[in-house]
Amino acid sequence: KLRPEMVEQVRWHRDAGHELVIVSASLRTYLDPFAASFGFDHVIAVELEADGDGILTGAMAGSNVRGEEKAVRLRAWLGDDAPEMVWAYGNSSGDTELLAMADKIGVQRKWLQKAGTPREHFDIALSKRAEAVRAGAIEISWRDTCRIVRERTAAVAKQPGSEA
Repeated sequence: KLRPEMVEQVRWHRDAGHELVIVSASLRTYLDPFAASFGFDHVIAVELEADGDGILTGAMAGSNVRGEEKAVRLRAWLGDDAPEMVWAYGNSSGDTELLAMADKIGVQRKWLQKAGTPREHFDIALSKRAEAVRAGAIEISWRDTCRIVRERTAAVAKQPGSEA
């Protein structure tokens, strides 16, 4: 399920004729029907391994599509046919390398906004971003966004008991 502002953003990209690709660490089995229902053109995601009889083994076929692997898979899929503009949206620390490839990005505000700092954010939907800027928010570059995500991810990883 997509948040309403993301549905708006997907519609905007589709109406603009952009090719829509999901790059996710989720199972492709789940994402294919979702992608089709929202008009995505392609899915790059975790594949399930099957044995010679077509029975699932419970293992992944290939690497998990997380972190650097997201960027590796997208580059491989694009080949020599890279678009003029790459937009990317993310919601976890596993999206940093993918976001770094993009010319334009959007991330969940919680990744960029510390409690008590209402001005620092980059909102995902164009209409919401404009509204936030009018309310005093500061737009930041994708490089700054990636830096902030890396810093916050590293801080979380240093916390005792962290799995990051």
